[in-house]
Amino acid sequence: ARHPMNEKQASLAEEHAGRGAPLKLWCGTWNMHAAIVGAQLEASQLTHWIASGHDVYCVATQEAERSIIKSVLCSAKPRWEATLLSFFEIHGHEDDEYALVATQDLGAVNVALIVRRELLRHLSRVQTAKVCAGHFGGLLNNKGAAAIACHIGKGSFLFVSAHLAPHAKAVRCRDWQFEMIDRNLHAYLMARPSWLPPGLWCVCQAPIDGPTVSARFNRVFFMGDLNYRVDLGKDEVQRLTMPTAEDLARSGCSSRAEYDRAALKRLLSADQQTQRRTAPTRAGFSEAAIQFWPTYKFDRKSGYSKYKLQHRNRLKATLRLPSWTDRVLFRSAESGAIAPLSYDACTAATLRVSDHRPVSATFLVQVSMLATHATSVAVELSERPRWGNALRCCDASLGLLRLAAKPRRAQGALLPASEDAGGTRLDPMARMQLSDEGEGSGQVADGRSLRPT
Repeated sequence: ARHPMNEKQASLAEEHAGRGAPLKLWCGTWNMHAAIVGAQLEASQLTHWIASGHDVYCVATQEAERSIIKSVLCSAKPRWEATLLSFFEIHGHEDDEYALVATQDLGAVNVALIVRRELLRHLSRVQTAKVCAGHFGGLLNNKGAAAIACHIGKGSFLFVSAHLAPHAKAVRCRDWQFEMIDRNLHAYLMARPSWLPPGLWCVCQAPIDGPTVSARFNRVFFMGDLNYRVDLGKDEVQRLTMPTAEDLARSGCSSRAEYDRAALKRLLSADQQTQRRTAPTRAGFSEAAIQFWPTYKFDRKSGYSKYKLQHRNRLKATLRLPSWTDRVLFRSAESGAIAPLSYDACTAATLRVSDHRPVSATFLVQVSMLATHATSVAVELSERPRWGNALRCCDASLGLLRLAAKPRRAQGALLPASEDAGGTRLDPMARMQLSDEGEGSGQVADGRSLRPT
């Protein structure tokens, strides 16, 4: 069951309703722990997680179909994407209620963007990108992010699915990965000459102190297995999450509900993302109030119904304290443009196929729509890189080259410039930039009509 909106959220929603026609947006993230799609998970089971009746859906997953190790070699997720198409009943027909705009994957990370079909006329400038942030200084794709950017009306949107480093002590590593993703996505979503490999372009365009992608878009939704943990001892966490009858009697609480409220408050007081000034917080990201129990880690032997505090592999046993590793963050360039409506974890028994709980958040997003022609303007999906695995290591932008390279533009500028006899002019590819000028045209700058796939 989802928690009702509090009074502040309800009043904000009413304010939005009076300002126009806001979009109802659903964002969800789930580390699927290599659940077997089709055997352990079917499309019909997703009804417990993905709520109906929204205009825009962003579905972010980690470890879908296969484990991280296997996904490093094969990142495609056709069965999971087919399951999403089946759930939304997308058949590529004109009478479909929803349409798949784009998908992107990186290793075990996947993100899919789905919208109501009538919104396609307001949709333009769709781009996808991915950034490695894993082992060997960010060269391996075992960690990183996949992203989809687009314009809806006059608003620019960015949806990011990320998987960051594990373990409680790796806060600085997670912060570094977030900042790396935030900078490098900015470079990948800029206009790039077709002959230049994406990795080399990112080396030149993503200096350490350069602009970030989260500051470039009006509305940004950053979600995934961010792996921020709870900084408490094992014994205390065990008492809070799995109390015995003796623990309840010693607490002095009059009921189990009162004990649970106090336990949840204590756990949140030690949450790294909430209490520390982490990289997402420094970048201006917000989060709705958490009113659900930690989403990780659940024990397979209990049918993923009880927490597991210790993980043992072939070498040693490590602590895996229950934590809110799965988060949905948001950032808006305009005050009050995004109103969070709900934020919850799915506890349905039919979805207990992973040691993580699926998390979802719903928003009311204010967007100005421009008048368009009666005929729908379809979307041209961005072309995936054609450079193959040989250049995959370039996706993370080699650290030494980034330090040595000088930025080709002043800090804050979005587009590179090229010289001709008439002086400085924008590169022809710069016309594809995501700016607020000429929003809602439904066409790329050279006049080509956007075609569906």
